[in-house]
Amino acid sequence: IKTTTTTTTNRVIPTAYTVRHGGKYRADSLRNWDFQGSVDKIEWDLLRRHTNDTSLNSPFALASWDLEYTTTQYRYFRIIQTGHNSSNHNFLVCCGIEIYGDLIEIN
Repeated sequence: IKTTTTTTTNRVIPTAYTVRHGGKYRADSLRNWDFQGSVDKIEWDLLRRHTNDTSLNSPFALASWDLEYTTTQYRYFRIIQTGHNSSNHNFLVCCGIEIYGDLIEIN
């Protein structure tokens, strides 16, 4: 039996993103963070910075943000917490993230 493997690498040109708070309580909601994108997981671009952002302010809250226009096709995304959360703790509570934009398939 001969097996052929095809690898597809998806990339996204992001236009917006959504984060869902990961707790059943309002406590420990994100307040200070950077949303970043990378092509190679070595160099990271800042896509949006949040400072004292109170958008996530209820149990399992959802919030969305538009991103500055870019033509970069990112393969990796991350959230870096840059300060304390709403309870003055230093940990990130998140149960979901969605990235919107143009999907690019590279074979």
